[in-house]
Amino acid sequence: MKTEPRFRAVAVVFLVIPIFMPNVLSGNSDTLGWTGVTINNGYRVTNADAWVHLKTSNIRQCLRMCWLFRACAALTFLRASQSCQLYRLSITDATAYSVEADGDGVSVDMRQASMDVQMKKLYGCDERPCSEAELCAPVRNIISYVCIPLGESSPVRKSTYCTRNPPNVPNSETLRDQVESILYSCMKAYRQAGSTFVSTCDRSTGTWSNVDVTCSDVDCGITPSVVGAVVIGMRMI
Repeated sequence: MKTEPRFRAVAVVFLVIPIFMPNVLSGNSDTLGWTGVTINNGYRVTNADAWVHLKTSNIRQCLRMCWLFRACAALTFLRASQSCQLYRLSITDATAYSVEADGDGVSVDMRQASMDVQMKKLYGCDERPCSEAELCAPVRNIISYVCIPLGESSPVRKSTYCTRNPPNVPNSETLRDQVESILYSCMKAYRQAGSTFVSTCDRSTGTWSNVDVTCSDVDCGITPSVVGAVVIGMRMI
């Protein structure tokens, strides 16, 4: 019962996002304020499945929505239906972005995109601070943002940046967001050593950082002898 007000607050933020994002991109170019974007008029992204479908009035709004979803690496905007389709693509594979002809479509490669923060009021979302499994929602009245988890059913459960396996630590358990960080801890009956127990995804290299944590077997030795007593069981604490 106590969590209901928080849920409603988050839902409101999600629904009113377009209100917090005025059309600050003006002028003759749809890419005014953006650098590193590749726009293909008359084309749509192919060889990839869109994982987010939105309704936006124009390509400028579609560009901003892609930026708010950190996992978004490319998009297709369909003019007639005002449909904005967002895609996750490999950052390290240059051939991952491919298009096919579609007279109604506009496709954009966002993998090398950057934005002029002076031209957009995204209240912190301009730096894409949320994880790949979250949506960054600008909140105007507090001049800040909130990160909204996309949920367990979302297809965004694996990093597009770090596709290789993370470090393997024998006898350990992991707590992970499946996207950008992995926390290692030792299983019961094992002693943890080392100072680096969190592996993070390096977006520039596409690799997970190393950890020095080890989990060694705990040997408690022979149980003490107690006169008149027998051992009926043993357990690790």
